[in-house]
Formats: sequence, C-alpha cells, structure tokens
Amino acid sequence: MGNLRPRSIQKSDSRAKKSRGSPKGFPSLRKWAKFSSLGIQWVVVLLIAAWVGQKFDQWIETSRPYFTALSSLLALIGVFCSLMRSLSGIDNDEKEQDE
Repeated sequence: MGNLRPRSIQKSDSRAKKSRGSPKGFPSLRKWAKFSSLGIQWVVVLLIAAWVGQKFDQWIETSRPYFTALSSLLALIGVFCSLMRSLSGIDNDEKEQDE
C-alpha cells in the first residue's frame, strides 16, 4: 500500500533518476565545484591559523613563534583530515550512482 502510482510511472521515474547524472566520462559540476574550492579553503584556513598564532605570540611575548608554528601545524592536520573525508566521500558517491 506504500506506493499507489502505476508501474509505468514508477519505471519512468527510476530511469529519470539514473539519467540525471553526468556521463561517466565527465565529472559532474558539483564535484568540480567542491574540489576547486578546497584549495581556497586550505589557504584561508592556514592563513587564519598563522595569524591567530602570531597574535597569540605577540600577546604572550614569546622569543620565537611557537604558537604560530603550532596553530599552523594543527590547521594543516585539520585540512588533511578534511581532504581525506572528502576523498572517501567520492568513492561512496560513485558506488551509489552505479547502483
């Protein structure tokens, strides 16, 4: 009783869902936009982390930029973790599209 539509409409709906994606040889616009923005995000996150570390070094008056290095390193680790999550999401998206 869940689906009351005729079978012909159900079949056409499933075909339409499968054909909405881009051809297999071309990356979709969504993936392209997602990964083109990653480079910008990396730069922005690293610059903000370095700026915050630098301000903290100035506030505490350290002899060397310890907090600048530490905040930049933590931001770099975070950026790589985000990249790994994004790349593993691609594999999952492609598997779902194949099914």
